[in-house]
Amino acid sequence: MTLPFALQDAAPVAADRPAISGPVDFVIVGAMRAGTTTLHALLTDHPQITMSRDKETDFFIAEKNYGRGPCWYQAQFDADRPIRGEASPNYAKGRDFPGVPARLASHAPDARLIYIVRDPVSRVRSQYAHSWNMGDLTTLPEDLTRTDEYDSLVDTSSYARQLQLWRAHFPDEAILIVDFD
Repeated sequence: MTLPFALQDAAPVAADRPAISGPVDFVIVGAMRAGTTTLHALLTDHPQITMSRDKETDFFIAEKNYGRGPCWYQAQFDADRPIRGEASPNYAKGRDFPGVPARLASHAPDARLIYIVRDPVSRVRSQYAHSWNMGDLTTLPEDLTRTDEYDSLVDTSSYARQLQLWRAHFPDEAILIVDFD
């Protein structure tokens, strides 16, 4: 498998590097229903990459798993593989989970980001259908506008705004934007 850019440039892997010396080398920050599961699965098969055991660790979200601490986070990775990555679509919800880019930058300032996008309208429709089928969303489409759910769906597909939050903490050369359409 050929990686889209040199992930190891973010954190060079030296022969004497201790297993799990830092939190993460790259993070897949993609909107829900944009292809994060596919990319996570593909990268899991790479012999040098350890993807987090839980695909969506949500570690850098204060309201979710951040309180579990760095030891919990490090335990998500195989210590025998030198490059660590994770995929958490919730990291692309700046409105709902503020502070994620700053939190990640404070723990892993050299991390690389893979931001996955797809047609924003198709993505919203797919997320709505998925959330409806899972029972997480019960609002009918005709009643959805001007609701918190609608605002969240639309904001997640506002890629320019979401990327602006990340670019405040990571340089452009550390962010790879991938269109899965």
